[in-house]
Amino acid sequence: MRFALALVLTAACLALPARADGPLGKTDVFAGKGNFSHALRDGTRWDDRLRGFRLADGGEGYVKKGSFTLEDLHYGFGYDRVVPSWNADCPAGTAVMVELQASADSGKTHGGWYEVARWGDPALTGGKDTRAKKDDLGRINEDTLELKAKADRLSARVTLLSTRLDATPLVSLLALAVTDHTQTVKPDDSRGPAWGREVPADFRSQGWENADLSYRICGPTSTGMMLTSHGVHLPTTKVAEACWDDLNGIYGNWPFIAAGASQLMRRYADAIPPKPGHAKAFRSYVTFAPDWKLVEQEVLDGNPVVCSIHFGTNELKGSPTNGSDGHLILVRGFTKAGDVVVNDPAGRTPGTGRVVYNRRQLHAARHGGPVIVFHPYD
Repeated sequence: MRFALALVLTAACLALPARADGPLGKTDVFAGKGNFSHALRDGTRWDDRLRGFRLADGGEGYVKKGSFTLEDLHYGFGYDRVVPSWNADCPAGTAVMVELQASADSGKTHGGWYEVARWGDPALTGGKDTRAKKDDLGRINEDTLELKAKADRLSARVTLLSTRLDATPLVSLLALAVTDHTQTVKPDDSRGPAWGREVPADFRSQGWENADLSYRICGPTSTGMMLTSHGVHLPTTKVAEACWDDLNGIYGNWPFIAAGASQLMRRYADAIPPKPGHAKAFRSYVTFAPDWKLVEQEVLDGNPVVCSIHFGTNELKGSPTNGSDGHLILVRGFTKAGDVVVNDPAGRTPGTGRVVYNRRQLHAARHGGPVIVFHPYD
């Protein structure tokens, strides 16, 4: 979302009250032909070999525009926030556009389409923002649909664009992290099998980069550390380039981090070691986690997780900074007591950046925010 840590807390940073609970939510992940069996297609087709949607073949090559739509997905608990994420391979001259539409009366009427993001060739994604971002029902806040009142149905449309007859985007995953941020659930702090487990990951500091960049790239730095867990070693600047949100001018857009990580895992697939019984999948998406249990399962599976936090002075013991109004860290394990083992890119050295945070304090610093998960295997 809007999280790129300033390395030193200033008076302008916001100190928010701690919360000991998380939002009520659900994440639907669509990946694979069966998950998309009910999608409405217009100018696109499913590619069984590449396992994704591509533009349909026209008379002389690919058509220039097509879409697929998931209509009226039901969320009976009622939601007011949605963060979509996607995995797409976009060659030069191609891009994808992601839109959301809400209904508050079980699909009888619908609001307008909100364009959340464009991903791909900068020639198709950048420029002045002339898109509808706000109306009487809600708004797009960088990467999040925020509604004024709860809805119970959601539609998602992904449009594939190309300026070339010989090139098409390929969309292999769409995830919808849906939540009611006004309703909360208590965290489950029971002992689990991930307690005492850590996933190895190289440490790197965002402060190691140029001063004009370092304060903006906690997300790419955390993602770069994540990639080392799976054998991919890239300069932080290269990771940042893959995660850049040109429209909003940030490196900390959650879905762009997920899309960038998937793209890099696919591009450097040869560096990812084989895993017996599993195919390489290169999947990454945003999800809401009401407590640490989802993250614990990811650690058990060998997958460190990027987590968003914000906290005030003295609210997070052991942090390399006094506080932040937005920061991303890499969670890579848990102590035997259940506390959280983190690579915090705000630290200047491994000694200050490899931190064990109190389980409840770090959960409170999340304020119900999302996490980004990375699955290099199916």
